[in-house]
Amino acid sequence: MRPEQPASGDGLLPVTRSSSARPTTARPGRGLAIAGGAGLGVGLVLTGVAGYLGGRLVDTVHAAQEFNSQIDGFASDAEIARDAELKQDYRRLGPPTLALALAGGTTLVVSAVLLGVGGRRMARASRMALMPTPGGLAFGARF
Repeated sequence: MRPEQPASGDGLLPVTRSSSARPTTARPGRGLAIAGGAGLGVGLVLTGVAGYLGGRLVDTVHAAQEFNSQIDGFASDAEIARDAELKQDYRRLGPPTLALALAGGTTLVVSAVLLGVGGRRMARASRMALMPTPGGLAFGARF
């Protein structure tokens, strides 16, 4: 059995979507502050990875110095191969370490500026008013 449906749309009410009670206005500078905060996180990660790779570079240099100090006179083929391996490891890690350090430092500086500008714009957008009251004036501020 089918339920009875009205012949015309007279019995149906229109459905409307109500907007939120408060109007949503974007605060000036909020986007800059969010981008600056996210950028600071990315910059810290990049700088941390660069620091880790820099530590590996230092370990490679120390290993090469220690290895070269153990060789007396002429080196065997195995010792020459080990020295070449340490030099190759140093050459391989150098450019990514430098690139990550530069990118991380630049990201930190730019993000700090974005965060500062966004914070300043948000601070200027705070609303302050002097209102008359029966006893004098009242200072009101919205943060």
